[in-house]
Amino acid sequence: MIAESLPALGATAADLALRSLGVARIAMSIPFAAAGGQVNVYLIDNADGSLTMFDTGLGNPAGWDALTAGFLAAGRRLQDVRRIIVSHGHMDHFGAARALHERTGAPVLVHPRDAAKVLDRPEDPQRRQAIGRYFLRLGAPLPAILQMGARYGKQERATARLDEVEALDPGLELEFGAFRATVVHTPGHTPGHVVLHADSARILLSADHLLGRISPCPLIEVGPRDEDKSFRALVAYFESLETIEAMELDWVLPGHGEPFTGHRKAIAGLRAFYEKRQARLLSLLQDGPRTPYEIAGAVFGKTRDDELYLTLSEIVGNLEVLEDSGRVERLREADVDRYRSTTP
Repeated sequence: MIAESLPALGATAADLALRSLGVARIAMSIPFAAAGGQVNVYLIDNADGSLTMFDTGLGNPAGWDALTAGFLAAGRRLQDVRRIIVSHGHMDHFGAARALHERTGAPVLVHPRDAAKVLDRPEDPQRRQAIGRYFLRLGAPLPAILQMGARYGKQERATARLDEVEALDPGLELEFGAFRATVVHTPGHTPGHVVLHADSARILLSADHLLGRISPCPLIEVGPRDEDKSFRALVAYFESLETIEAMELDWVLPGHGEPFTGHRKAIAGLRAFYEKRQARLLSLLQDGPRTPYEIAGAVFGKTRDDELYLTLSEIVGNLEVLEDSGRVERLREADVDRYRSTTP
């Protein structure tokens, strides 16, 4: 079992309460300020005394130091891990998965729609070109797109990927020592994002779907061709939120920050935040059609190249929500997309 009162593990009142359920949180520093704080790795007791890991953190030296300290504080060893669950395919959540798999032999489970993000496959030049074309259509300048591509390419090359994963299917029931949990597909932040819902224990391991202090920006996904962008991230996110809102929960265990209560209050706050953002976009469009990049400049000011992906994801996501509700329409011109308001 996981030991009590351990300084290298989360030490909030929630953490201490969750220890009675065999759940311990390791908080790890990451170099992404926009992520909302330290990334959390959860160790969960299995019925046979082994462990399940929910997310792994980055596989960088600082991440390994934090993992080592957390396991030591819990009185556990890496070899106790029998199962590794990855909530979604972002490097701060799966970066250590390959090394953990190699050291423990534990299978790594990922939702099929995010599997490509974590698998070691040759870089697809067509996909990279499609991303570039798509951002050009958003109105972004080519130098900024090239800088963005170089930055993310460097990060991707520094992250060890896996040779194989097992499918983490929605509805799968997972047995733990003190409770059972259901895999719930919550597309939005990524297409294959999942959470774990333990109904009897009234807890939710929410990963990046629901955070306590920030909005988890649903990110742009581009298909093999730039025109093949069928996943509308923020639209999907709001649909997934309805599933979470209907749950009866005592604690939310997020992917970043401390565990918290009041998930419905947090969801109401998110809706209010996005409604305010969408009202701002509609106000800007009263002056005439604009590209998403132009709108981003008006909302956020001058955007640094290393923030281009996040800021345009925020703007495009809100425009797609407005488009779905008939309040804006997209004007596809020869080489760029503009949006105009359909309301007076």
